[in-house]
Amino acid sequence: MVIDPWGGSYYVEWLTHELMHKAWGHIVECEKYGGMAKAIEDGFPKRRIQEASAMTQALIDSRAQVIVGLNKYTLDKQEEMKVLKIDNTVVREGQTKRLQQLKAERDASKVAAALNALTECARAGKGNLLDLSIQAARAKATVGEISYALEKVFGRHKDEQKLVSGVYLKTFGEKKQPILAVQQKVAQFEKQSGRKPRIFICKLGQDGHDRGQEVVGAAFSDFGLFGPNEGQRVNMTDSKALCLHILGRKGSQAAGS
Repeated sequence: MVIDPWGGSYYVEWLTHELMHKAWGHIVECEKYGGMAKAIEDGFPKRRIQEASAMTQALIDSRAQVIVGLNKYTLDKQEEMKVLKIDNTVVREGQTKRLQQLKAERDASKVAAALNALTECARAGKGNLLDLSIQAARAKATVGEISYALEKVFGRHKDEQKLVSGVYLKTFGEKKQPILAVQQKVAQFEKQSGRKPRIFICKLGQDGHDRGQEVVGAAFSDFGLFGPNEGQRVNMTDSKALCLHILGRKGSQAAGS
């Protein structure tokens, strides 16, 4: 019996070699920023993820990357899918009740002491933050309370949103008629109204992941709907910013165009 039929394979060894060197390339890039923490502050890892996500989705949408059953050899009639529907109100009420019960049963003095120790460790720069975080969790402090204890000293990271641009145009081709038609309509709109169509995209899911909305935004940007640094964040109290011409929803994204 052969335990590893691919053992010693030149192809597998080559793949491993390529993976190792590409991974090392990312590590070197992060080190140029002064380490991973500095790279995250600059947004470098996120930009790389955005670029890879946009490129992969553009290849799938253009059918350059085939996924059988999705963009090739699809069924003539799609079967109706059963979708799990979650009642957010019920979930929130249940979570609130459990949180209230937790706070009522725990020793408030132990929680306060554990959180204060965490804040002081962060302020003094002496001690083990991970160990103190674990102790706070064992005292039944919530994740939010533990985070806030550190935020008092370190502050909270604010991400700067930037769209990846050029990926969809490069993949689909700038001179294709459907793309030119969209760009022409956007130009007509801009001429009539004095600005490009206003877009608002938001993630409606509960997990906080925003890859999908950024890919959609990158495609809209390439097709001329707005520039690479526009349409990212909207002041919800600004009536002009919320002047959307069409509001729609598809999947877990909502967009106005």
